[in-house]
Amino acid sequence: MSRHPTFRAPEPLIRAFDAARDRWLLSRLRRIQPAPPSWPLEPAHTSRAEIIWPEKYPEKWLGPLLHGLRGLVTVRHSPSLVMQGPVALGVLRTSDVERPFAVDISDYHPVDESIVDQVCCYFKWQHDIRGYPFGSVVPGGYVGADMAVYRFASVLRSPSAARAPTLYGRFNMSLGTRARTRALEVLRDQHRIDFVGEPRTIRYSRYLEEASRSALCLDLPGNGNLCFRLVDYLAIGAAIVTMRPKNALPVPLRDGHEAFFFKEDLSDLVDLCEDLLARPDELIAARAAAASYFDRFLHSSQLAGYYLSTLFDRAR
Repeated sequence: MSRHPTFRAPEPLIRAFDAARDRWLLSRLRRIQPAPPSWPLEPAHTSRAEIIWPEKYPEKWLGPLLHGLRGLVTVRHSPSLVMQGPVALGVLRTSDVERPFAVDISDYHPVDESIVDQVCCYFKWQHDIRGYPFGSVVPGGYVGADMAVYRFASVLRSPSAARAPTLYGRFNMSLGTRARTRALEVLRDQHRIDFVGEPRTIRYSRYLEEASRSALCLDLPGNGNLCFRLVDYLAIGAAIVTMRPKNALPVPLRDGHEAFFFKEDLSDLVDLCEDLLARPDELIAARAAAASYFDRFLHSSQLAGYYLSTLFDRAR
């Protein structure tokens, strides 16, 4: 019997096709909308307020927050405001007051003590769940890896759709190397659950599609406890297993509702996943809860509402 070699298109052609496919999809998909405001704002406050923001900032991290803020108040850029390392300095300006604030996107728990006492509010993304001895430091939330997730999620969300009974996870091994390496070793050395994943990343749209087709999705820390993957999973309404949090979000994730937590030493990871894969009705509820959590608390409009509400409270 003759064997025919499998044809694979050249990699540049595959990348060009994927890029064209993404452009076509994104031009036709509507953005998912937030739930009603979780942090309602008084029109009298927002109509006379503006945010002054640096001209240059990391768009990948802070772009979603700025997008949400622009939908609620005027945002003006100033050359006098700059990033100080991983900390963006901003100002809330109203007719009668100016309040400086900071947004710290560092991957690590410590805050910049040279800044923390100079601002009314210090939004810390990797906010240590144990807290800080500074009254201005509050959880800063987190964002997905790309604003495209808002459009892809509109077709990938379906809590009750049939999914493969697998655990899914792809990881960049240059980040969170120790935890990710150990987790992949644990999953490869067992035969009780089907793990679909590998230590490399793929195009963003394909990763989201793959995740949406699996019954369970694995989140692991990067350099910090929180990473884009968790927010991406919430946005598309995945059933998530993740390490018990070391960081605080503005509203905590609930174990057994929006996500399922395993121990830092991974000793219960396989047991947890095996048990969950045998309970499809619970996973359907978890997917709905994950999408609802994103819409209520981490959608760019909601995150901006939380920031403004916190700043207005501090400005009184």
